[in-house]
Amino acid sequence: MLGSPVIALVGEGEDGQMAELFVLGATGYVGSEVVRVALARGHRVRALVRRAEAAARLETLGVLVTRGDVSELRQSIDQARQADVIIDLIQPRLPARLTEAQADRISAYRRSATQCVLDAIRSLPASLRPLLISASGVEELAPDERGLISHRSPLTDTPTGFGRIGVPVCRQVQASGLDHAFVHLGIVYGPGKAFAAKIVPGVARGRMPVIGDGANRTPLTSLRDAARAIVHLVEQPRESLRGRRYLATDGQPTTQRELLDHIAAWLGVRRPLHIPLWLGRLALGSVMVEVLTLDAQVDNSALLDSGFWFEHPSLREGVPAMLAQLGYALTPNAPGARPPEKRREQRPQA
Repeated sequence: MLGSPVIALVGEGEDGQMAELFVLGATGYVGSEVVRVALARGHRVRALVRRAEAAARLETLGVLVTRGDVSELRQSIDQARQADVIIDLIQPRLPARLTEAQADRISAYRRSATQCVLDAIRSLPASLRPLLISASGVEELAPDERGLISHRSPLTDTPTGFGRIGVPVCRQVQASGLDHAFVHLGIVYGPGKAFAAKIVPGVARGRMPVIGDGANRTPLTSLRDAARAIVHLVEQPRESLRGRRYLATDGQPTTQRELLDHIAAWLGVRRPLHIPLWLGRLALGSVMVEVLTLDAQVDNSALLDSGFWFEHPSLREGVPAMLAQLGYALTPNAPGARPPEKRREQRPQA
């Protein structure tokens, strides 16, 4: 039983059964993939879902669904009482043009939702409280003088991009005194959200430009690996997770220019053009431009040292896999590109 002085795997109970997870944001971009990976790994999955049609889709997969909103989580806490881990993947819908004012409103919502989660966990007896895994982005962390971000990096005092939303949430969780771990993702690319709706179609039509000079090192995480990393951490000893942060990015110094060029090469279209920062802010909003032009190198050693391996260790593997899932015909002679490999399931760690 979690909460006892015995060091046990988060992902495996004393009866030898796999973990029970309570996923918040289970119908979202990353949340949906986490549910699929967790079920494939044999975990029991519960989810708090507001919409009836979304609840029905999850139930057909074998998810135990509780209807309601995060503001009602305390009333539904008996469902979370059985969980080993609560995974917070709540992600409000983002506008196409994200400004600082809009980011402030989204941040206020996220802080309110996080407080509901923390209050609900705190209402349980200490011995029954699940571990909270909070997922956010790498923008929350302060790079060192070399531009390096790692699991040792403190939260930044000058957040940019999605860090404007995530830093206050991280501080809330840290101040709660509850058992928690952080997973910081790079830009998550995959068959959904902005990549499916805007970025890939934009590159295909010659309408997705490089913002600025494109030389910024862009931390990337494939959707598949983002979900696998979160589920992998669920399966680690709780004592090894408590209070720690993990950076789930591929660790490659991929530039914004290289990312868009690689998509264009696989699609067999011309390289995207550049536009100046000021024009990017007009088109996408200042916060989205901060996200796309973030320059950081990531040390993902804490995640790798836990036994995790990347299915998509670079964009060379991840981009063609994404495009194939989106239904695009791939150009076989894309420069420096390799065809997508057959997916392998993550194996249990020794």
